[in-house]
Amino acid sequence: MPRRPRLAFAHPLDVRDAHTWSGTPRSLLRALETYDVEVIPISPLVMDVGDHERRQHARYARVAQHYHLDSTPRATEGYARQVERALRDVRPDALLCVTPLVLANLDTRIPAFLWTDATYALLHQTYPNFTNVSAESIARGWMADAQALSRCHQAVYTSTWAADSAQQDFGVPNERVKVVPFGANLDLPPARSVALDLLAARSTRELRLLWMGMHWDRKGGDTAVRTLTVLRDLGVPATLTIVGVSPPDGAKDIPFVRWEGFLSKNTPSGRARLDALLADAHVLLLPSRADCTPMVVGEANAFAVPVVAANVGGMSSVVCEGVNGTLLPAGVPGEAYAERLAVLWTDRTVLTALGRTARDAYDEVLNWGVATRQFLQLLDRALDTTSVRTSIQRA
Repeated sequence: MPRRPRLAFAHPLDVRDAHTWSGTPRSLLRALETYDVEVIPISPLVMDVGDHERRQHARYARVAQHYHLDSTPRATEGYARQVERALRDVRPDALLCVTPLVLANLDTRIPAFLWTDATYALLHQTYPNFTNVSAESIARGWMADAQALSRCHQAVYTSTWAADSAQQDFGVPNERVKVVPFGANLDLPPARSVALDLLAARSTRELRLLWMGMHWDRKGGDTAVRTLTVLRDLGVPATLTIVGVSPPDGAKDIPFVRWEGFLSKNTPSGRARLDALLADAHVLLLPSRADCTPMVVGEANAFAVPVVAANVGGMSSVVCEGVNGTLLPAGVPGEAYAERLAVLWTDRTVLTALGRTARDAYDEVLNWGVATRQFLQLLDRALDTTSVRTSIQRA
């Protein structure tokens, strides 16, 4: 009789912590546990750092370069040995990782899956903390990705942008690459009827914009503020709420900007405040300079909040023009965002319709139920090919 599969889930950080990678591993773990799958976290892991690595880190810091301690051979070998010991103890049928660093030096015969949002090639090209990097770390980042991709049974990415890079930059065959977006990292997403009631109840007196992020420059925080200023100059009664960061120098007292700071998803009060801000917003504004497939898109859509974003990275895989938001070309100034938003505010029926179809996007694509089912289909096929007789059902 088929038995339920045993899936190990390895990560250097704690997969149960809502602060680990914006809560994605935690949400994925919880989603998998709603199915008849035994999920075995191998997490957190110890990053092995020696005196040589510390000296190198300090040396490069003196010349304002990044030296990534987590991709050194010592670190990736250490991750691999810890995971191998755990795999021998728990004897799972398959392994899931959301970072290539765990897989890079791993020796295992069970099917291993990498499910992530970018390749090192893309991060090195676009992300600030991956661009000003020491030559050593660049070479090791590329090598870790290449080794992980050669070892994994299936590489699953959250966008065609990332999947294309795996094939073009690392030579991964098409049949070993899939695209499955992550879901929204919400513990208790609102029911559809509740979200649509929130949409109908939103203010008709002012346009409420929401910006969320931990990286002011990369996420285009200055462009968001400029957008607000231009909207006010155009006569649109707009406000902007900033979540995640403290005000940069000179920005604290900008009129009509509210600074919420960091709100922790690990606390009931933090989660409740984030939910309240999403419930109240008309639009999530994401004028990012670099991004992959930000989880906040699905979170906003769950509350029937559309997204106005920059078409960077994998954004076009999670924001569909005219469905759950609108995309502007990368690098356009706040004036362009203000013009687009002013049109939406002028024709409120369009904005309301966009909120409704944004919720459709959440229901149909950007939720963990859909994402998990697609992943489990891949897992089921992999276990069939390895003659492991299992049965995956909803718990």
